[in-house]
Amino acid sequence: MEFEEAIRRTEPTEDVTFEGVDISEYHLHEVNFSKCSFIDCNFNAARISNSSFVNCSFRGCSFQDAVFTDCAFCGDAEDSGSRWVQANLADVEFKKCNLSHNTMAGGAAFRARFVECKAVGIKFSAEVYRPARRRIGAVTFSHCAMMFSAFGPGDYRDCIFEHCDLRDCDFSESNCANASFFSSNLNNARFLRSNLDGANLARAQIEGFQLTDLSSYTDITLSRDQHEQVLKSLSIQTFD
Repeated sequence: MEFEEAIRRTEPTEDVTFEGVDISEYHLHEVNFSKCSFIDCNFNAARISNSSFVNCSFRGCSFQDAVFTDCAFCGDAEDSGSRWVQANLADVEFKKCNLSHNTMAGGAAFRARFVECKAVGIKFSAEVYRPARRRIGAVTFSHCAMMFSAFGPGDYRDCIFEHCDLRDCDFSESNCANASFFSSNLNNARFLRSNLDGANLARAQIEGFQLTDLSSYTDITLSRDQHEQVLKSLSIQTFD
């Protein structure tokens, strides 16, 4: 099936492989794909809204400057999330999308933005910084629901995770120096052997957060309401 035919269909397109398709600068609305494979396709600068890509695979595709709005990349089942393998997600923006149980492995996500998205259980291991003498990149997650997500060992220096639900997330062995978790829910999040030098945790919920788990936390920023919880993590009690 040709891609042009697929986007004219009213019912979902299922189990079709699209290879080398140029979708750049397309404006698509209410297109639906299920269990489809996209290989080396070009989505650069596309604008896609109110669409679904459930249990799809994006391998070697480029999404630079693309914007997805109100799109679903996962169905009701946990195993229906889509997979992004070696994809170019530089400057992509996802707004109010469902990315739950998706896997973003390898590839690049320089300056990628996720705003008001549902991303429960997402596995994110894309490169955030462009390999250069000066770091260029950083990813932004704002007002996202990301419980039980895995950010694995990675470089998240200067990245933004603000106003997000990050309960039970795993940032173990990651470099989160100067990252901002302002006003996020970090209850029971894991930062085992992670670097949080200069990180901003002000107004974040930190129940179960253990400073002793970190490899470093010099100049970490906290708000006054967190002091008691932090002292407790160090087995220090306050005497009034």
